[in-house]
Amino acid sequence: MPQTKWRNPEKIPLTADTVKLNQWLSQEEARVKASIDEDGISVASWRELAQVTLAQTILFNRRRPGEMQFLRVVDYASQTATPLSHHDEIAGSLSLAQKMAMSRLTLVMTRGKRDRGVPVLLKMNVVESIDVLIENRRAVGVDAGNPYIFTCGADNPERLTATKLRKHLATLSQLLNLTQSEF
Repeated sequence: MPQTKWRNPEKIPLTADTVKLNQWLSQEEARVKASIDEDGISVASWRELAQVTLAQTILFNRRRPGEMQFLRVVDYASQTATPLSHHDEIAGSLSLAQKMAMSRLTLVMTRGKRDRGVPVLLKMNVVESIDVLIENRRAVGVDAGNPYIFTCGADNPERLTATKLRKHLATLSQLLNLTQSEF
């Protein structure tokens, strides 16, 4: 391994930038929810709320996009019926501050890499947004057979993983860069 790679410090986002992103997402969520309350649900407002909610969840939990995008409606519904405070083994290992925060959060498990369970904490506003998304799926034309909360209307949503997209884009990029004689 080249020394330059492991010797260089990793540049992480500035705290100020992360705060700005978090504030912007919260403002966008409030704006979209207000629009839905005033004008009713539309495909555009549903998609905006889905995008903002997915981004907030990924940011809050530091999760891979694929772990969040494949959160299923049935899993969410069954798991949100049980408050986080009922998970005794988890609650016993938390500090006092974490236990206080626990009353404001909902724990949902989703499928992660290699089919492992991944815990996802949802803030109250995110739970409210997800509930709006689920309640309005039919009204915006989401296929009843699509099991995912964060749906994009794809024919095969299970094929839209970050890894598969990255490989597909690389292949397309290589094909687009071929000359006529290389075809």
